[in-house]
Amino acid sequence: MNTFLTYAVPIAVVVLSLAVVLRSLRSDSLLSRAESARRDRLNARTTLADAELVSGIHEAAVPNDIVISLIRAFEEALEVDCGKIRLEDRLKKDLSLDGDTTTDNADEAFYQLLKEKYGDSWVWNPSWETVGDVISGIGRQIASGN
Repeated sequence: MNTFLTYAVPIAVVVLSLAVVLRSLRSDSLLSRAESARRDRLNARTTLADAELVSGIHEAAVPNDIVISLIRAFEEALEVDCGKIRLEDRLKKDLSLDGDTTTDNADEAFYQLLKEKYGDSWVWNPSWETVGDVISGIGRQIASGN
């Protein structure tokens, strides 16, 4: 009996460890496929020029350079050309991941990019629903120094 436990416990630990690793790999694979599908969906759009993107923000309090900087943050986080992003894109629909994924690396990348560039001069508002809402909201905060 003692010999059985000597081998059974380490084998059980290895099997459980492999199950955890395989689940993690499966989750990473699903996330990667969902991110790729989002990029493909966005890249299928017509590309807008920077002037078209900026013209949609009617906030005098948000300088064009901040608008472009925020659009570029979306571009980098989503890994698509900024001309594919629309101000009316809904964060939880148009820019969300398809499928059964709960983690979106683009969210963390976007927050990190803004923190690196603007520090703590902005605060996320959960009521923002579109790219335009985010750009106007964060842009006003950054421009006013709040």
